[in-house]
Amino acid sequence: MYVLIPAEHLNVWASRYTTPAEFPRLVRLLLWAVLRTPRVINFPADEAVRYQGYDGQLDNATTKAGLPEGLSVWELGTNRDIKAKADEDYEKRTKNSVGIDRASTTFVFATPRTWPGKAAWAQARSDEKFWRRVLAFDAEDLLQWMEHSPAVAVWFGRLTGLTPRGVRDLQGSLEDYRLATQPAFDPAGALIGRQLQVESMIRILTSDPTAIELEAANREEAEAFVGACITTLPQDQQDPQWARALCVDDSDALRQVAATGEQFLLIVGEGASPLPANARKHTIVRVVPPGKGSAAAIVLADPKMRQLIDWVERQGALIAMRHCGGAMTRQEALSVCDARTCAQDHRPPLGLSLKLRLRWLRPCWWGLGIPAIARIKRLWHLCQGQTTHGLRPQSDHGRSVPIHS
Repeated sequence: MYVLIPAEHLNVWASRYTTPAEFPRLVRLLLWAVLRTPRVINFPADEAVRYQGYDGQLDNATTKAGLPEGLSVWELGTNRDIKAKADEDYEKRTKNSVGIDRASTTFVFATPRTWPGKAAWAQARSDEKFWRRVLAFDAEDLLQWMEHSPAVAVWFGRLTGLTPRGVRDLQGSLEDYRLATQPAFDPAGALIGRQLQVESMIRILTSDPTAIELEAANREEAEAFVGACITTLPQDQQDPQWARALCVDDSDALRQVAATGEQFLLIVGEGASPLPANARKHTIVRVVPPGKGSAAAIVLADPKMRQLIDWVERQGALIAMRHCGGAMTRQEALSVCDARTCAQDHRPPLGLSLKLRLRWLRPCWWGLGIPAIARIKRLWHLCQGQTTHGLRPQSDHGRSVPIHS
């Protein structure tokens, strides 16, 4: 198996104070990855773990990987005393099933810790005949599900600091892209002026496995585009995509991941070639430089500057275009976005320092004519940095960059 998460790693993670809020998401993503097409998966995470009710519900048409068929209600526990927590939850839900018909429903207790006594506990509780069945899953079960869910395994590895070489989860890559600027950049900016390309990508994501080319200025922009497309889907359709989406950096990783299962979404660069024979079981998005794709490639052309400015204004940014005692016009906003002019003239247009204007441009963008995404981020930065007395964005060392009137 390409992604190896040791059981002891799960046990250590279970003791973190953030785990009770994160554990439901891990279970939810694993269930989507293993089952693919369940009728219902509902496992609230983060702040929602404080809501009353079951920790999760699953309704599946068939049994697979030991998971129950039909409706099941789940209780999750990260406590060190696993049996005590399992007993407490079982007795509470047996006494008050919150409108659930116990005779037709399976009760499931799950923990991220290793629990050698899970089978005996589940059998003893099943023999009581209060529920249709009683099941228990522990760290060993989670690891077996991860073996067939490399995208979820990589996501979990990033969460716990154990990331394998050559692969990255797409959701994490999108989050890195979002947080690469200060303030954080809305990935929806990667979709500006690309409605036809978005529609094409959505069709590919929701169809049978296929292979397509995506022309983009760089891998970073391509991954952000695909990830942003996923965020446009209804919430209940996003998790199935995140659970199968990986960014693959080299040929060895591609071969190993492709052999792990089926119907993954793999974003690969030119370095991951040639495609292995079993790649046809997956949706492959190959990123190629502009002008290098086939006639069927999806081309991420630069949007027009008017579209970029209109997008930022729709984010409530028009007020932020006012500084230095006057209103910034559209033409002024366009010149602010044009970092090339600033670099050539060695002057801070509109009172903004050269350092401030260039610090957001990543090295990979130089030599590519400064793609439109860089301009979007430039304008987004200016708009989000507005204060009462003018723009006061933070420097690399956390100090305010002075504004020259």
